[in-house]
Amino acid sequence: MSAKLSKSKYDEFFKRRSNCAECVVCHKVIKFSTSAGTNSLKYHLAKFHSNELKKLNDEESASKRRKLDELESERLQSTIPFEPVSRTVCKASSSSVSLDNQLTKWTETGVKTKEIEEEIIKMIAVDVMPLRTVEKEGFIRLMKTVAPRFKLKSRKYYSETMLPQLETRLKKRIKNEMKGVHHFAVTSDGWSSKDGKHSLLAITAHWIDQTFTPKYVILGASAIKGRHTAENFITLFNRSLENYELKRESVTAIVRDGHRAMEAFTSRMAIAGIHCYSHNLQLVLRDFIETIDNMKTTIEKLKKYVRKVSKSSVSRDILIEIQNEESMPNRMLQKETEVRWSSMYLMLKSFVTNRKAITIIQLDHPELALPEISLDEWDKITELLEILKTAADTTKSIQSRFYAPLSVVIPSLRVMIHKMQRSLNGDTSETRSIHVQKFITLLEERTESYHSNTILRTATFCDPRFKDSYFTNSHKDHILRILRSDSQNIVSDDFADQSIPEIVEKPTSLFNQFLMDNCPIEEAPKKHDSLQEELDEYLRTPPISTSDPYDYWRLKTDLPELKKLAHKYLSIPSTSSESERLFSLSGLVCTPKRSSLKPETLDQLTFCSANLKIFGDI
Repeated sequence: MSAKLSKSKYDEFFKRRSNCAECVVCHKVIKFSTSAGTNSLKYHLAKFHSNELKKLNDEESASKRRKLDELESERLQSTIPFEPVSRTVCKASSSSVSLDNQLTKWTETGVKTKEIEEEIIKMIAVDVMPLRTVEKEGFIRLMKTVAPRFKLKSRKYYSETMLPQLETRLKKRIKNEMKGVHHFAVTSDGWSSKDGKHSLLAITAHWIDQTFTPKYVILGASAIKGRHTAENFITLFNRSLENYELKRESVTAIVRDGHRAMEAFTSRMAIAGIHCYSHNLQLVLRDFIETIDNMKTTIEKLKKYVRKVSKSSVSRDILIEIQNEESMPNRMLQKETEVRWSSMYLMLKSFVTNRKAITIIQLDHPELALPEISLDEWDKITELLEILKTAADTTKSIQSRFYAPLSVVIPSLRVMIHKMQRSLNGDTSETRSIHVQKFITLLEERTESYHSNTILRTATFCDPRFKDSYFTNSHKDHILRILRSDSQNIVSDDFADQSIPEIVEKPTSLFNQFLMDNCPIEEAPKKHDSLQEELDEYLRTPPISTSDPYDYWRLKTDLPELKKLAHKYLSIPSTSSESERLFSLSGLVCTPKRSSLKPETLDQLTFCSANLKIFGDI
């Protein structure tokens, strides 16, 4: 059976075969091979049919322009329509190796031996390889070839000596990086492996350095012994702080999910707990699907369809064949994963994209016994996809490490609801209108606490992209109250009480009250209030949605007190994505083939792998 020819933009002008191609315009046969590419076809068009080639190139250019316009349109319609804030995390400068070190003998403790051993353990950690890699035949043969004088030690040596040493060096580097950091935020979450043998508590730290550059590190991927309880979380968290000589009072907030143990953990630590924005959006999607008749049944049918296609090579081959015949993109159906954000939307999108191919399979290949999707179900899937798109786009946008600090939460909610309300017009069906309104109601119910949370409001106020423009009532007075508080303790009551404390007036005697009511008192001349002036200066210009908040405050020298506030609050992330990424890494380390992996080893491998990717090298 001959190999199938790949598609080409010149196909409309040529009938291609394995070793030649016939021009459909002049019927000339041209030598052609898949290995040589399409240059011969392009040359023929340029020489004999220049008008057709020009038309083809013009259409291709127009298509590219349309795609760029669509991307720009999507960016403008995004609920977080801001330029990405590109950031570089801590990177160690590459160390040069002296000539003396290069000439050191390959003894057991020699410089070159130690250097290679360190690189081997780094490779194992970064590439998530098993420790027994050093005992595999292929690796041993490789090392004999590239470094014949190097004596490779056992897996036990790398597990019990090299890995702990690497962990110690990384912890020392983190300690140095965070030395002098007065305020930092934390994300934290608990994880269990599929087999239930391993559990970890992720702890990541986020702060802004003196150059107003956002930074983050992994403080711990600590093995949990016993149940996921608040007491266990507190013990592991305090241990992590002690390891790096960090003070609990320096923790601005902990971003976590809504699990009861996590809520109890932050409450007992007397640290503000922020419910992860992405997690909250996924809860809204789950609640919304529950409100649509038979939608859960339809989704289960789609999941079953994906499972059957993924397990059957025959079904996959037929799907790809139909996609090629119908000039459709070769995209497989995606499965929905409960723990992966937006996977529901991506699954529905993959079905709508492949609807034509799925319909052909349903009609022409009943022998595959795949679940049948009715027209009514297709209508529901399409409608649900349109409604979920805004939330899915927002979820995708807020996964960025530095692009989406806590300050984006309130504005994106306001813009998301505004966008969905604007989508309703005279042509909107009654059913869709009901569903959109229901989604908005659920979203408002789930996120109501965000709008009154002083930490979120303060972070939003300090972001020059938003300032005071996205609140139903101004946050200016509260900011002024913060600025007037003790400079050593910028916010004294934000964590214990999310409301603005009331000012209790002392009782006044009847005599004083009589004098106040009947004797005019001259107003004291207003004192010069530099804080009020600083606040007014900040609000004098409107917010700029494309502004880089870090560059803005880095260059701002005339707003010193507000800059301190921004330094503290803009370091808080809007989601616990960094902890989730850590769990994805742990899942790659903890595979069924590594059933004997010790909890401490999993902890060390996850910690080292994640931090080596942050620092680049140590």
